[in-house]
Amino acid sequence: MNDAVFNAPNEGRIRVPPGVWDGGLFIFNKAITIEAEVHGTTRNEVHFHEVGAVDAIVDITGTILGLHLLGVDSLSCGPIPLGSGMVKCAHGELPVPVPATAALLRGLPTIPGDGEHPTGELVTPTGAALVRVLCDRFGSSPPMQLDQVSYGLGTRDRGPIPNALRLLFGHLVDAEAQSVDVLTASIDDLDSRLFGPLAERLLADGALDVTLRPVYGKKGRPAVEVTAVSPPDRILREKLQARIFRETTTLGLRWRREHRATLERRFRTVETEYGPIVVKEGLLDGSAITQQPEFDSCLAAADAHDVAVRVVMQAAQSVLIGDSVDSTRTLEVTE
Repeated sequence: MNDAVFNAPNEGRIRVPPGVWDGGLFIFNKAITIEAEVHGTTRNEVHFHEVGAVDAIVDITGTILGLHLLGVDSLSCGPIPLGSGMVKCAHGELPVPVPATAALLRGLPTIPGDGEHPTGELVTPTGAALVRVLCDRFGSSPPMQLDQVSYGLGTRDRGPIPNALRLLFGHLVDAEAQSVDVLTASIDDLDSRLFGPLAERLLADGALDVTLRPVYGKKGRPAVEVTAVSPPDRILREKLQARIFRETTTLGLRWRREHRATLERRFRTVETEYGPIVVKEGLLDGSAITQQPEFDSCLAAADAHDVAVRVVMQAAQSVLIGDSVDSTRTLEVTE
C-alpha cells in the first residue's frame, strides 16, 4: 500500500505510512468528540482553535510516526501531572487543566499541581489526546530490558518543575512481553452464516487468533461465543471491538488482559513428490519440538496434482520422520 499524503494548507505536503495516517485520524476524532462535549455542541459544529492548529497536527502525526519508525508496539506512562494556575487560550483565561484536557484525562491516574508555586499548563489537550489513545498502561515502569534513554527539553521556565520529557526504550521481559488482550461476546440471535466472515475480517484487522464455540446463553438459548485475541494495543483493540459491534447483534462485549507463553516459530521447506511443502516448527531453547506441514501449502500442492490434501500431508510427514531418523543416526555416530 502506498504512503498516505497529508495536505497542510500553505505548509506543504507530508507523506506518512497509512497506519500513521489512520492513527492520527483516530486521535483527532477522539479530540473532536471531547471538544463537542465540553462546548455542548455536535461534532459537525465544533471549532478546534489550538487543537486544530498546524503545530497540533504536526505534534500528533509526528508522535505516531516516531513510534512507528522506532518500532514501538507498547507505550506506558506514569501518573499525569495536572499543573496549576491559569492559562490564556481562545476562550480567555481558564483554570488548569482546561476543560478539554480534564475531559480527556477522565479515568486516568493523575497527580495534582503545586498550588503554592503555580506551574501553569503541564498537559495540553493535544498531549492528553495522545496519552489517552496511545498508552496501554499507566503507573510505574513495566519490567523491561532498558535499551536507550532519550530526553526532550523545552525552552519555557517551569520553575521547580523541569521542562523535560524523558523516554525509556526497552524490551518487555517475562510475562509482560507475552500479554494479550482478549475480547469476548456471546451472541444468540445472529444468522450462523455470518460468523465465518466475521472471524476472517477480525483476523484481517490484526487479531492474533479468533475462535468460535457453542455456548448456552440467557434462558437456555443456544449461542455462539466469539473470542478475539489481540496484541496489547489500544487502537487495535478498539478497532476489533468496533468490528464486532458493527457486524453482530451483540449489545456488549467483555475484554481482559491475559498472559501467554509461546514457542519460537520457524518456517522451512521440505521436498516431497508433490513439490516443496512449507513446514512450521516450534522451538524450545533453540530446538524444534513440534513440526507440522502448513495446510495452505499442502492444499495448493494437492490442487496442482489432483490428489487428496491428506495424501500430500502424509508425504510431508514422511519426509519429516525421515529427517528425524537421519538426525538421530548422525548424533549416535558423533557420540
